[in-house]
Amino acid sequence: MAVGVALFEGLYSAAEGKPASVVVRDAVVSGALTYVGARFLPPVESAAAQVLTRQTARQAAREAGELLGQRALPPRILLTQRRLEHIVQRHWPTSGTSVFEQPAGKFLPGMTAMRLREMLRIAGERGVWQPARGMRLQVEYNFGQVIGVDRYGRPATRLRMILDPNGEVVTAYPY
Repeated sequence: MAVGVALFEGLYSAAEGKPASVVVRDAVVSGALTYVGARFLPPVESAAAQVLTRQTARQAAREAGELLGQRALPPRILLTQRRLEHIVQRHWPTSGTSVFEQPAGKFLPGMTAMRLREMLRIAGERGVWQPARGMRLQVEYNFGQVIGVDRYGRPATRLRMILDPNGEVVTAYPY
């Protein structure tokens, strides 16, 4: 029980006005927390300690989220081939929009999968994280230069990325 209380107190004192997402990300980077089985856990030695830590870490994360009004974030962003194909089909400069589809933001010509991955990484590190529909997360970042057009055809400098709770990209587009 002391591990969970110490973890919670450490996260709460580290917050000092920072969003919970930043506090958790910093804890993961520093090694104070690890992401195991869809949960953030402090490193521990024995199996019994791991079970106890999981229970107390869950409670600490729940309490921290309630206090700070936010959810903890996944430590990395994962772009699968299937999701990349969706983005190419719907938001690539070469993608067409049929009469039956709603207009969508499109990236500038010359966009590559490697460039998209880099943009997603930058947005994940520097962007604003917030809850989206259901259990999804939304990350928004303004690159300060035109990256595409929004759904109305206007120049867009911002990227919106929707993630599932495990950090897998659902979609990403200029807006």
